[in-house]
Amino acid sequence: MQDIKNLILSEDAYDFLIYRQNTIFDTLTEEERFEITITNDLKVIYINNQNIPLLNYENYDYTQIPQIFTTLSMPPDPEALLYSGITALSDSPLSLTGRGVLIGYVDTGIQYERAAFRFPDGSTRIAAIWDQSVQSGTPPDGFYYGSEYTREQINLALQSDTPGKIVMHTDFSRHGTDMAGVLAAKDATIAMVKLKEAKQYLREFYAVSKDALIYEETDIMLGMKYLVELSVKLSMPLVIVLGLGTNMGNHTGKTLLSGLIDAYVSAGSCAVVVAGGNEGSARHHYFQKIDSAEEEPFVKDTIEINVAKEDSQFMVELWGNRPELFSISVRTPFQEIVTPALIKQQGSFTYELLFHNTVIYVDYVVGEPVSGGQLVMLRVKNAIEGIWEIDIVTENLNVLKEARSDIRGLHAWLPVTGMISEGTYFLKPEPDVTLCEPACSRQCLAVTAYNMQTGGTAIFSSRGFNADGAIKPDLCAPGVNIKTETGIRSGSSMSAAILGGGVAQYLEWAIVRKNEIPFRMPRLKYYLYRGAQRNNSLNYPNQKEGYGKLNMMDAFEQIAGTTRFP
Repeated sequence: MQDIKNLILSEDAYDFLIYRQNTIFDTLTEEERFEITITNDLKVIYINNQNIPLLNYENYDYTQIPQIFTTLSMPPDPEALLYSGITALSDSPLSLTGRGVLIGYVDTGIQYERAAFRFPDGSTRIAAIWDQSVQSGTPPDGFYYGSEYTREQINLALQSDTPGKIVMHTDFSRHGTDMAGVLAAKDATIAMVKLKEAKQYLREFYAVSKDALIYEETDIMLGMKYLVELSVKLSMPLVIVLGLGTNMGNHTGKTLLSGLIDAYVSAGSCAVVVAGGNEGSARHHYFQKIDSAEEEPFVKDTIEINVAKEDSQFMVELWGNRPELFSISVRTPFQEIVTPALIKQQGSFTYELLFHNTVIYVDYVVGEPVSGGQLVMLRVKNAIEGIWEIDIVTENLNVLKEARSDIRGLHAWLPVTGMISEGTYFLKPEPDVTLCEPACSRQCLAVTAYNMQTGGTAIFSSRGFNADGAIKPDLCAPGVNIKTETGIRSGSSMSAAILGGGVAQYLEWAIVRKNEIPFRMPRLKYYLYRGAQRNNSLNYPNQKEGYGKLNMMDAFEQIAGTTRFP
């Protein structure tokens, strides 16, 4: 057990995701690797980095190297629950408060001592905590690292003068505490997975600031697996609420994490609510539209990025819709030009700028295995402050001019807010198609944020649709100046916490009270969409609000009009 734990946690071991394929790892012995199965199709594998090739996209598939995520709140209430129709639904005659439902969070932890997470007799409302970052306790069965704290242990800690010696867990950032502390379903049972921070090699590989708080895809997936297994053990329906996001991926929901969400929801294992992100005004997205009337064989464009002094390293992902191909060349603020690759070339290239100690990595991935599109990842280390330019040459397939001309083009994304400073941004940004992954998942409930005081969408809130035109977000919920357990917080993660409580109310009615078994997400979405509040001057669904503003009471009025209503 200890050797396995050391391998999982070691900075000398790399983490990979394996999806439905044989890989170079198959030649390694059991002593050189360790696997944890998430689903029949998906595994996490841990390997000593001395046994494997250099980390780049020539040696590995894009999806095999874990993506990185961060929390989706903005720097710095009961009213929010009132606006969302949750308060009315919790009152008589229905009195739906989430009783008998498990709400699971994969986040930064929970300050379990707080009164909000205790019953009137002082005992805990928390069924379990899996703290991946603390290694002094016993891991959950089959997970090998971290420490699991049961309800019994938490209650014992709450009765002690030194609770931290019994349950060695806390939430330093308070993000997870605030999400759980919204208490949108006041009688629901809580479970929390506290993520350990991503390994240093991923921070270096993705050129992320040393100060950014980031988590890796593998740990999030294992956290979800833990919650699903816990809900089965407790015989309770489950809502998973994710307040995490990334700008990695082509924003069509075709990532391994989005796929896992789709698999769990489709199997009826749980409902999943995901925060849409806070990228609407961040200037982190660029779109080069290809005019279908264009007759030239190649379409050219230049992306300009202002790079702040604080961001001495940064990355950009550029995605083309299949089957179009493109290539790039890079121009530094001192007008040094990095030699472009051939338009149909695939591989990993490194360029060193002698006079500035700058290193530029360019990875070309043609036909990325999960999405099928083309990816060019640009990573810069020891970056020069100023305006960087990326010249793009895209092959124009005229035969495609009639096929979805509204979405033809090339997208580029900088890292999500929290991984990069405010001073690094595209000079000509596109605010649409800024939903973070995994909110692009087809089966999840993706939610954006609106301001209760103005009624308008929060200026920071990410926008849809998905890059392939699929309709996301699903709904909009309060997300500005929300009163939480530790203060006031804004962000789409607060919107997700509110919607998660509303879904718990529905699951109490549907499963706990046996009005709708088995539970199916499409039916829940139907009622939520029908009950959403809409502005007569707007068209729906739209990029900002999806099908409208969350209203749980009106959703149940739709149930009353279409089914037997007890």
